[in-house]
Amino acid sequence: MSNSPNLVEFPDFAVSAPTGVFLNLLTGAVWELVVIEAKLMVDVPHFSFQLAPNSPTRFIPVNCLVNLKFEFENPHPHNSWRMHIYAKGIKRATFQAI
Repeated sequence: MSNSPNLVEFPDFAVSAPTGVFLNLLTGAVWELVVIEAKLMVDVPHFSFQLAPNSPTRFIPVNCLVNLKFEFENPHPHNSWRMHIYAKGIKRATFQAI
């Protein structure tokens, strides 16, 4: 992570492509992540919010009442990214980049 407060390092998917679409294979839900003005935004039906990093692979929502934690992983270089979403008291939801 950068020490500069104005620079944020995103996972590779956000740097290489300004948008990323993630699909939950169990529910069919689709979430889109977009980089707008150096801010990583989550766009879901009827709601959008910003994510801020608290580690190179973990992010939390900014300035909203959403109490979720996001973790990104790419277990193998030839596979697509996975986004795990954690909510207190709820089982982890996993989304696959498509």
